[in-house]
Amino acid sequence: MNLTHHVFDVQAPPEKAFTSITSADGLSSWWTTKVQADNAGRGSLFLLTCRGPFNPQLRITEIESPSLVAWEGASGHDAWGTTTIRFQLDRIDGGTMVSFSHQMGPDLPVTMLSH
Repeated sequence: MNLTHHVFDVQAPPEKAFTSITSADGLSSWWTTKVQADNAGRGSLFLLTCRGPFNPQLRITEIESPSLVAWEGASGHDAWGTTTIRFQLDRIDGGTMVSFSHQMGPDLPVTMLSH
C-alpha cells in the first residue's frame, strides 16, 4: 500500500471541521463541487463527482463525532486502487489539528501519489 499522510491545523472547532467532512455541503465547499451523500453514519455512501471517469464512491467505515471519520472506496476510484481515507480531528487552542491519511493500492505511479 502507498500512504499519504498530512497533519495540519484549521481555525475552526472540531465540530465544524467534522461537518466539513461528513456532509455533502461541507465536502462540496472544499473537495469537489458535486457531492451526493447519505446522512453520515457507519455504512453511509458518499459519491464525489470529479471529472472524467474518476468519481469515487466512498463508504464510511468508522465515525465518532466530532473526532474521527474513515472511508473505504466502494467504486469509481480505479485510479486509486484499493483505498482507505481517515480523518482524525483533535481540539487545539484556536481550532483543530487534522491528521489525514490516505492508503492507496500498491501499484500506483509516484505522479498519482503527488496529487
